[in-house]
Amino acid sequence: MFLLLFFHLLTAHAETVIVEATPLEESVEASRSVEIITSQDLKRKAPATVADVLRDVPGIDVVRQGPVGQVTSVYIRGARSEDTLVLIDGVDANDVMSPAGGFDFSALSAVNIERIEVYRGPQSVRFGGGALGGVINIVTKEGKGPFTASYFAEGGSYDSQKAAAGVSGRAGAFSYSAALEGSQTAGFSSANKSDGNTEPDGTKIGSASTKVGWHPDLLSNVTASFRYSDAQMDIDRHGGVNGDDPNYTSHSRQILTGVQGDHRFLDGRLKSTLGIFYEEVSRADNNYADTLSSDTLFDSFLSETQKVTSDHEYTLDDHNLLRLNLLWREETGGAVETFNGATTRFARQKQSVGGEGLTYIYDSEAWFGDAGVREDEPSITGTITNGRAALGYHLSTGTRVSATYGTGYKMPSLYQLYSSFGNPSLHGEFSDTWELTAEQHIGSAFNMSLAYFKNRYRNMIDFDSAANHFLNVASAVADGVELQTSAKLDPIVIDVNYTYLRTLDNTTGLSLLRRPQNSANLNVRYQIAKFEVYAQAHYKGDRADTDPVTFSRTTAAAYSVFNIGASYEFISALKFHARVENFFGQKYEEVAGYGTPGLSVYAGLSGEL
Repeated sequence: MFLLLFFHLLTAHAETVIVEATPLEESVEASRSVEIITSQDLKRKAPATVADVLRDVPGIDVVRQGPVGQVTSVYIRGARSEDTLVLIDGVDANDVMSPAGGFDFSALSAVNIERIEVYRGPQSVRFGGGALGGVINIVTKEGKGPFTASYFAEGGSYDSQKAAAGVSGRAGAFSYSAALEGSQTAGFSSANKSDGNTEPDGTKIGSASTKVGWHPDLLSNVTASFRYSDAQMDIDRHGGVNGDDPNYTSHSRQILTGVQGDHRFLDGRLKSTLGIFYEEVSRADNNYADTLSSDTLFDSFLSETQKVTSDHEYTLDDHNLLRLNLLWREETGGAVETFNGATTRFARQKQSVGGEGLTYIYDSEAWFGDAGVREDEPSITGTITNGRAALGYHLSTGTRVSATYGTGYKMPSLYQLYSSFGNPSLHGEFSDTWELTAEQHIGSAFNMSLAYFKNRYRNMIDFDSAANHFLNVASAVADGVELQTSAKLDPIVIDVNYTYLRTLDNTTGLSLLRRPQNSANLNVRYQIAKFEVYAQAHYKGDRADTDPVTFSRTTAAAYSVFNIGASYEFISALKFHARVENFFGQKYEEVAGYGTPGLSVYAGLSGEL
């Protein structure tokens, strides 16, 4: 707890602190590998979910098991999907009752989102446990300016419809934003149609998001946010042959809420923050006996996460800053499962963690970097220490180079600890990464960056079939190169990125599943006056996978998907948009045995009043 003592000595002459809020997006270190997705990007692409816009980010692989609404996983630089910590307005959004405590992106709507920050590599010094492979930080809109109302309506292939409406603005010291969105699709069979599966799997998703703020003066802010989602999906038993199931359904609800505040002391040099956050996730699956299967399954899961953070940033001068992050989090959860009449109960369990991290940040015209250390004390094990160090240099040629080393950790999930397959003796999982980056800027028109990374994962939790429970038995390595280029040749903008990824499971000596060695994205946008047209291309190379029926290892073939779209703004209150996805009707699989959409057409209207 020496970090707490350090902070108290540092601020001994400061005034008494109020409530707090840490807009993480305001203080992204230059040395971090971060991709920023703006509200303009989201509006332009009109994605069905957040996962769809993440497909363009280098180093990220998005895989969905069928149509919109089915299980959707996001892999960052070869890390498992559950190794990504997802935050929405500071609230931990991961489902702590999922088998590995991951986040399913299937129902995460882009409604009312201002920006998305994608942090690649372990980030535990800044964000604590769970940030083993990376962090996706989502910030919702804060009202600005006069009252504005907006709407969005769209329809298209697979009987898909989506509608959204929102308001935002600021009145005196108060700001507000709120939005509702509803979408549904008849979908197609999750289990691939080419394997004889014909029953479509539809989805209905409803989302609500609001944020209100009080800004009494230039030094203080208090915001409260609330987000709710409700998703009902038809699902299949598995992919591949005989995967169809006509009456298997899943229903999930998620509540995310928090209050944050910040105040500046010492002539604005000290910014102190406090946040109180809460998440609740409930899931239920129902499967009655039918002509394809005599099995019945009914289960329900309920989890809660409570978190308190207190962050403090002290600006020493124009180039030096100290940051202290304090955190306490508690996870609780339980479940009931009935299979063929036999009921199994997962008694409500909990685990907690408290910790503090201290980071020094330096940024000048020539040199930049940071160094930090963090100590966490989980309730199930001893003290865990993580560290990070980065150093970079700006060359006079417009080139920037940097080197980074960092570590991360993740505690076992409640399911891994206490389910019927659980093991209360499990320890945490750990990672570390090396990263070298170089960036070149030529005026404001051309940017290029190159990054090499090597991630190592150890003490990983895996299911041991011989012991019939989870054990810390696995380790893995992932290394690769990310190349990004961007050219703004008015009125054309071109973005290209390529990722080379090599993975190795040290237990089996084989590559990790569903991680392509080669992947690339191309985005071309042309805009003149109120007319805009764009074209996208996504390429994924061959990758290892598992056959969903035989469970034998297989290879999923490489594929390329092309999308095009256009929009025209008649007036600010009326904008027409249309797009064609999978323009060439490519037949492919993101996950072995599961279907993907064919040529799809969507069109709609949007505007601001």
